[in-house]
Amino acid sequence: MISDHGANIALTSWIDDHSEMLSEWEAETCYDMDFLVEKRKLETAIKEVRVFLDINGIKNTLRTELLDPVVKENLLVCLPQKEKTHSDFELNCYYIMFKKKVMKSD
Repeated sequence: MISDHGANIALTSWIDDHSEMLSEWEAETCYDMDFLVEKRKLETAIKEVRVFLDINGIKNTLRTELLDPVVKENLLVCLPQKEKTHSDFELNCYYIMFKKKVMKSD
C-alpha cells in the first residue's frame, strides 16, 4: 500500500529487523488471551516505535499541512467513505500514505 501511493516513510533499522516479531505479537494478541511478552522486550518495542513515529512526524496533534482545509479535503477523498471520523493521529498516518496523491489534487 505504501509503495502504491508513493508514501515516504522512513523505517528504522530496529523496526525493519523486528517487523516479523511485531506482526506476530499483533496476530497472537488477537487470538490468544494468554499471550505474554517479556517486560523488557515490550519496553524496548515501545521506545523504538516512538522513535519511528517521531522520525516520520506521526503524532497526536494534526500536522500543519492538514490545517489547510483544501489539503485535508483532498486527503479525505482518498479514504474509505464508510468511515467518516478519523482522529488527528489517523489523519497524520493517512497523510503520509497518500501525500503524493493529495498534493497532486492541489
